[in-house]
Amino acid sequence: IDGAKSAIAGAVIVGVARGVYWVLDAGNVNATIVYYAIEMLKGTSPLVAGMGIVIIVTLLDGLIPSGSGKGALLSPILVPIGLSLGLSHQSTVLAYQFGDGIANMFWFSYGTLLIFLNYGKVPIERWYKFFLPLMGIFFILAFIFLAVAINIGF
Repeated sequence: IDGAKSAIAGAVIVGVARGVYWVLDAGNVNATIVYYAIEMLKGTSPLVAGMGIVIIVTLLDGLIPSGSGKGALLSPILVPIGLSLGLSHQSTVLAYQFGDGIANMFWFSYGTLLIFLNYGKVPIERWYKFFLPLMGIFFILAFIFLAVAINIGF
């Protein structure tokens, strides 16, 4: 029974995160946030647009923890915007993947992160204190790799 307690806690965490997504999706809050976030990128260079996509996806990951759900919501919007700003399909997807990957280790709405922290008995405050400097490094590396990808025509 003790083992089931920790599994139930993880299941509740995942269920609550999914519930937040359903509420935001039902109210079309997600689409509104995405639309206005993308509007800010119009008229920028491909590199700035790619960096903006990384940041937008990272921020939206807190609201939409599901990678497939976020992909389904953002792909029809990001690909045309990326193309209109000079990004290839590959660079747009790469920017999406960087934003999603970095954010999965940060947002408390990502159920898997909370489950692992729960099993490891690591308080989220301690995790953030450890991870925030790494997150900055990851963003810098993501922007460098994205710049290389854009400049070589990826």
